[in-house]
Amino acid sequence: MSKRRPADEGSAARYARKVLHQALTDGAPPGDVEPLRNVFLELANTHALQLLAADDLENAHKVLSDADLQAAMNPEGPLAAVTANNLACYYRRKGQLNEALKQLRRASEIEVLSSLPRGVADTQINMCVVLSELGQHQSAKDHALRALTLIEAETGNEPIGALPIERVAVY
Repeated sequence: MSKRRPADEGSAARYARKVLHQALTDGAPPGDVEPLRNVFLELANTHALQLLAADDLENAHKVLSDADLQAAMNPEGPLAAVTANNLACYYRRKGQLNEALKQLRRASEIEVLSSLPRGVADTQINMCVVLSELGQHQSAKDHALRALTLIEAETGNEPIGALPIERVAVY
């Protein structure tokens, strides 16, 4: 199976956005719109991370801003937390550490309020990085330890080295 290129993900995200927009324009019932929104958010977030990895910060921000608008329709959903976490990655790359921290706190609040297992360790790792860059090393260490505990619980104490590298990568 071949790996998708960023352009492929971008095309898929644009198509999903178009289908979502059409459903909203046509007045589709919420039960029909929400799955379309979720597909768009998944694709948009994946594409945005690929753009960040390729140092295309301008387009990453456009994609994430669009995703954030859609995520606001379900502000306590898991994809709202993912989008906030990815926005934090963008702001960190731009050197806007306080805005990155704000987005990570938003992601963390969503995860706690919604009892979300997905992405919680990722948020803690990113929080560690940003806090360390802000010189708040003790707090960064606390978040690193939380992330480690969450990953160990999630993997049944499997060694960190056994995890896929994208699972522990920080953008």
